[in-house]
Amino acid sequence: MHEIVINAIQAGERRNLENDIQVGIIIEDGSITGWVKDYFGGIDKDALNKKGSLFSECGRGFLLVEHIVDEFSFESLEDGSFTVKIMKKCQGGQS
Repeated sequence: MHEIVINAIQAGERRNLENDIQVGIIIEDGSITGWVKDYFGGIDKDALNKKGSLFSECGRGFLLVEHIVDEFSFESLEDGSFTVKIMKKCQGGQS
């Protein structure tokens, strides 16, 4: 979650925008789901496709998150919002 929140903050700073970042965490049914929503324009699709390597100066965050969690998704809506959602199953099905 930390990496996703930091990415949202940095996106706002790069675009000189001041806006809210919404963060949510739900623990249920043997999993933990987290999401971060902002209105900073989302992620550059070219950057997403490249994702960087572990040795790149930037771009490692989503690469690492993707390998740690069980589900990783993005959603851009017409209202300008962008949401990153992750889900991790708890060991042994316990939450």
